[in-house]
Amino acid sequence: MKPAQIAVPLLCLVVGGVIGYGIGGGMGSPSEASGPDAAAALETATAENEHLTEKLDDAQNRFRSAERDLASVRRELATTLAANTASNTAAAAPADALETAPVDPTDPADTTAESGDWRVRVENYPLVRVANEDAVVDEALQDIEWTSVAEHMSAMVPLLEQVVESLGSGTPLSGETQAGIQVHNGHLVVAAVKLMNKKVPGTGANGSFTHPAVMANMIAGNLEALGMPLDKRQNELLAKAARDFTRRDTTRLAAYTDETLQIRRLLEESLLKGEFFDEAFRILSTEQHDALRPEPTRGRCSVDLHSQGLVWAGRVAGVDFRDRDHLTQLVEARIVSSMPEESRGSARQIIGDWVQALPTELIDEPMDAFGKRGWIPVTRVEACAGHVLRLAESLLRDGDLDERAANELRTFGGTIVPYPASTD
Repeated sequence: MKPAQIAVPLLCLVVGGVIGYGIGGGMGSPSEASGPDAAAALETATAENEHLTEKLDDAQNRFRSAERDLASVRRELATTLAANTASNTAAAAPADALETAPVDPTDPADTTAESGDWRVRVENYPLVRVANEDAVVDEALQDIEWTSVAEHMSAMVPLLEQVVESLGSGTPLSGETQAGIQVHNGHLVVAAVKLMNKKVPGTGANGSFTHPAVMANMIAGNLEALGMPLDKRQNELLAKAARDFTRRDTTRLAAYTDETLQIRRLLEESLLKGEFFDEAFRILSTEQHDALRPEPTRGRCSVDLHSQGLVWAGRVAGVDFRDRDHLTQLVEARIVSSMPEESRGSARQIIGDWVQALPTELIDEPMDAFGKRGWIPVTRVEACAGHVLRLAESLLRDGDLDERAANELRTFGGTIVPYPASTD
């Protein structure tokens, strides 16, 4: 079975879909252009991107300056109010009554922390630690520039919302939005690769990026950047969820052997992380939830940055079909063609039986325009992956495969998502 041919299944695939490079040839690929025209187009696009990046950087610098000025005004106001309050009450109160314990400026339960610059607080991250659950992950958490992640990830969320809304309305996406996504996404890619290189468990860089302990810190940091910080109780609950799911992930990985299929590892990783995200977002208020996961992108692979759907980026191939016989032929073409002749007969029988047994509600559901772009609801992807796993297991058990074909099935880490061909 051949997965979608994507060079790097990383967060940058989001950008690839935006700027016109489709997965599986839906919108063409860079290789389709060549010669002087392609070189000129690339030079123009590069210059435009640099210009837009400069504009974005300038806007961000002006915003930061304004934010610092506002924080300064708030601090002065707080100082003035405190002085006025003290002078008005000092005559009536004993001196020792005015003595209070020092305020911890990083205490999320302290409302005065909200008047400062959120970057000062996030610089002290990781907020959530998992040293007792996984020392390797805990060490990696300390090597991340959390202010950079929070700044760029929180900025990506509304831009990706614009992407989905633009496609839904049929309006062109602005070059500034595209450039902004590239700029912000680049910083996230750096963090993802660093986590992967530090051996944070997960499938590829996006798997490391979506580890529960990593995401717990990202959720907290992103909400700080958005001006919606967690309170003390929310922080405690989120930290507990991160520790619990880190332990569960360690147990999951320990149960695997060299014979465990990659599609099983990927699916179980996704399902476990889905449980973590469900738990984490139950802790948040509706306002906090909506800020991190706007309705247009919520639960969709590649465009919901706070979802296990990132794990599937570049690992899902949509397959449009006319009927079950046609779907059987399409699946056979992906699998049987790489098998030795003597194994093909049994494989075709297994595939045919598998297609006929697929639930009607799974394969008859139309695919919307977002899904055709690769932004498929992750729950649908997981459901299809479960059936693909059973197909792979049946082929390995009953398919009379040679070692090469069997190894391809064991190492296949992706899924197909069938959907009925449009009749338009």
